[in-house]
Amino acid sequence: MWILPTRQPTDTVLWLSRTEYQHHRRRCLPGALSMSAAILLHTPTVTLQRRTASCQSCWHGKRRIHDRRQPPHSSAVVMVEDALSRRLLRDELFLLGHYDDTGLPITNRRTLSLGVAGASLIDLFLAERIALVKHGRSDHALDRTVQARTGQPLGDTLADSVATDIRRAEPTSLHIWLKKLSEDMYERALSSLIAAGVMRRVRIRRLAGLVQIDAHLATDSRRAVAARSCLRYLAAGNDHPNNHSAALAGLIVALQLTDALHLGSDPERVSHRLSAIARQHFKAIQYITAGVAELARMTR
Repeated sequence: MWILPTRQPTDTVLWLSRTEYQHHRRRCLPGALSMSAAILLHTPTVTLQRRTASCQSCWHGKRRIHDRRQPPHSSAVVMVEDALSRRLLRDELFLLGHYDDTGLPITNRRTLSLGVAGASLIDLFLAERIALVKHGRSDHALDRTVQARTGQPLGDTLADSVATDIRRAEPTSLHIWLKKLSEDMYERALSSLIAAGVMRRVRIRRLAGLVQIDAHLATDSRRAVAARSCLRYLAAGNDHPNNHSAALAGLIVALQLTDALHLGSDPERVSHRLSAIARQHFKAIQYITAGVAELARMTR
């Protein structure tokens, strides 16, 4: 078995062969494992709870560090504490904001760029790099002030760049930061994904080649499938939300993408369910999501 460290110091990713996974499932499944909404490598994904992280019965002493980007073999089953915690909310929202088959944005670019800007701020908040404080007597979400906090770099060029901009600037309202970041966040997020090999540019020809449209397709659709599956499980009440998935649910509702993503037979009920989930977590994330929703209504 291979033990792989994730971005969070308390998380551990384990690669098991199918035989080892079945062995572990028979011996340790009761009260130890729970099914996750994410689907990775086209195999069942399971979640290892922290209370059983010290389980030694199935490891057989085969502990060694392995490169997370190079799984032992394609039939591995990925076991993670949280299937979405290793990904940036910004990247997942960008992938979900495009059609899988054509690569075109589901909504207009200005609205999607605004949502990605909000996701970038949420990524920084979850990493404890920014804080939202009340300014004056106003309780309006967009009037909250964004303040930088000291911390280690996230290891992502774009996220660290946004954190540096906030740290060097004077404390500014959430409204101004969302509008400022959304001016070029779509292009910056796209360039980051292309550089990482997650997306690629394609050119669509229409009207017998007279019209050419630039689109962007995911090189591997499994990341978007995993995020969409998580949202679908949350909407159906089959999975427990965490801070990451709750924030993603709130942004999807704010951008009105529930219908296009086919998260359920009743889009209105799905929206209510995802909104209720988003209201259960940090107030700062709710303020950012509410600010995105309000500004998005102005851009439509």
